[in-house]
Order: sequence, then C-alpha cells, then structure tokens
Amino acid sequence: MKRDGRWLGLYVLAYLIFLYLPVLLIPLFSFNDSIQAAFPLQGFTLQWYATLYGNPALSGALVNSLVIGAIAASGATL
Repeated sequence: MKRDGRWLGLYVLAYLIFLYLPVLLIPLFSFNDSIQAAFPLQGFTLQWYATLYGNPALSGALVNSLVIGAIAASGATL
C-alpha cells in the first residue's frame, strides 16, 4: 500500500511541474533580449515593456484585462 502512495506522490509532483513551469518561465522570457523564447537567454532588456506602454492598443488591452480581473476577483469574494 505504501508503494502505491509513492507513485501517486511522484505523479502529483510531475503534474504540478508540468502545470506551473510554463507560468514560471513567462516572466523570465519577458526580460530576454531575443524575440524567440529559447535557451540560452540572449541578454537582459526591458524593450518589450517599453513596447507595451508605447503602443496605445496594447496598453488599452492591459488596462481592460486588469479591470476585468479586478471585477472578477471582487465578484468571486462576494
């Protein structure tokens, strides 16, 4: 019985790594100097954030996403 629990634990660990690894890599790649998300990283840059704030359509989409997220979070707590 204990052996089955070990396999379940390994399965859960592999599942969580598979689930959260992409979410953890997105911020890392956002500071990459290269246009492609690949290793090794080419360098450190904030160019993509400057592009985001310099483009009115992208910054408007960001504001809309934050507003919708705040409304959804508020609605979920009520």
